[in-house]
Amino acid sequence: MNEARMSLRSAPRTVLVQALLVGLAVAGASSCFTQGKTTCGQEDEPAAPIRGRLTTTAQGSTVLPPEVNSVLEAKCRACHSDPPRNGAPVAFVSLAQLQAPALSAPARKLFELVADRISLPETASDHMPLRGSPQLTPDELATLKTWSAAGGPGVTNASVMKGSLVFIELCGLYTENPDPSQGHPNYRYGTKARDDGTFELMVPRGAAGIHTFLPGFRYGFVALEDSTADNIEVRVEPLLPQDKKPFVGPLQVSPKEATPGQPLRFSVNVRASSPKDPMSEEIILLEEATDVARALAPPRRGVQGKGFPDGLWSTTMNAPSSPGTYAYSLGVTSEKCIVGETQRVEVTVR
Repeated sequence: MNEARMSLRSAPRTVLVQALLVGLAVAGASSCFTQGKTTCGQEDEPAAPIRGRLTTTAQGSTVLPPEVNSVLEAKCRACHSDPPRNGAPVAFVSLAQLQAPALSAPARKLFELVADRISLPETASDHMPLRGSPQLTPDELATLKTWSAAGGPGVTNASVMKGSLVFIELCGLYTENPDPSQGHPNYRYGTKARDDGTFELMVPRGAAGIHTFLPGFRYGFVALEDSTADNIEVRVEPLLPQDKKPFVGPLQVSPKEATPGQPLRFSVNVRASSPKDPMSEEIILLEEATDVARALAPPRRGVQGKGFPDGLWSTTMNAPSSPGTYAYSLGVTSEKCIVGETQRVEVTVR
């Protein structure tokens, strides 16, 4: 949490995110999942829906599809950044750049040449990514080739919000963690944004904080006095070229096959991009089918609002009670609100 975030403990947020709260929508429901006590006892309140949407600047503009942007960010922009680095001739950052004529073949679009180069054998001199660099997985290769074959289309900004991780903090926004050596007990519900950027889930009614994590955008957050308020809007801003994302190692889980209710151990290596932008405590895990969330514990005690250490973060969650395959997604952000790449792992319950 940077200085701007710290100010939210005593004042409404007006920068980066906005909350539009008009009226109240009250609905009763049965008790929600709990994981012990929150700092305010809100887990004992009746459950009610919390509904909202994510928005960003220049609504209606056309941008790279999020799945394409994620692949380019992970495997191409170490060189094809804006401005380009390491001798790369062009940037692969915006839709306009990729739809422009290719420098080496002006009759073709740049995205068409990208599809050609990534399809070459790794031993070919024109193959991309360069030999020795992390290569595309089969799924990543298919994502870029399918997009190119479709004409390299863009999507509207509303579509870009699809799949954003949305976490709910009970008791308010940036509540004090009674033990900063452990995961914050108030982070316990979450979901993923729909195709149109909207979200909905059931939580115990009361004060709440909303936290959003979408690669390529800054972390979004908003404070609610009443979680059932209408017209909740979380506004997020795209990352700038100078923004450096934290490193997030692959999310690990043990065991990957479990019995109903069996404890699952999750862990991930996290490292800040710079000592000037340390990790925040908002490193949060979501079980997508049940909307259950849990904050991970840091490797060592940190200081809220000033930073937490690099290293192995971990938590334990019980496996769902019904057999099936369950997906878990991890959201990570730094103190300056730079979101890391979402990590995902699956667990089979037999």
